[in-house]
Amino acid sequence: EKGSSHDSPCFNKSSLGKMLLVMAETLRRQGLYLIGDSAYALRSFLVTPYDNAKPNTKEDNFNFFLSSKRIYVECAFGEIDRRWGILWKALEGELSGHKYTIDSCLRLHNFIVEYRLSKEKTTEEDSYELQELERASNDFYGSNPLETPGVYAEDVLDRVVGRPTCRETMLREHGKQLRDRLCNGLENAGMARPTSGGKSSSAHHDRYNRMVCNEK
Repeated sequence: EKGSSHDSPCFNKSSLGKMLLVMAETLRRQGLYLIGDSAYALRSFLVTPYDNAKPNTKEDNFNFFLSSKRIYVECAFGEIDRRWGILWKALEGELSGHKYTIDSCLRLHNFIVEYRLSKEKTTEEDSYELQELERASNDFYGSNPLETPGVYAEDVLDRVVGRPTCRETMLREHGKQLRDRLCNGLENAGMARPTSGGKSSSAHHDRYNRMVCNEK
């Protein structure tokens, strides 16, 4: 897929997306699922945030805890982007070879993380390395303002147009039921989004899961 393609159609066309569709019923019976952000469609095997969740509601609490689980992956991607300079601009060469470059970056990143975790505490050398990564990547983007890391545009032309199929409707309905069960489970356990000083949050997530200020 080209770099400007939207996450959802890329996922649907990937071998993982196709495999999950085939295994959807088996995964549902076993209670297994992935979590994703609002860029993806809700399915029985893929739980996404509630749209237009109002603050101080169980749906808003669910979105908070869902994002809390996803953030580890987001942070890992951010660290990988900053660590390897080859990812600071569009990869050169044949598209078919890019997977080997990315795979190498991921494996080296995992090696470094495992080494870091094997030590009892973060050293001054580790802190210096992170500062150097920050400085180097900031210098690069300052000198190359037209470069943009990662996916930076949505290509809505890749989306399938028309009414959803019966199976798509069923998968979405099963996804809604699963999400509601998880949401109710959090509520029954008394788990809620942390607030500042016991006061209600002054912001909430919009339908695109962006944080926006509440109207006074």
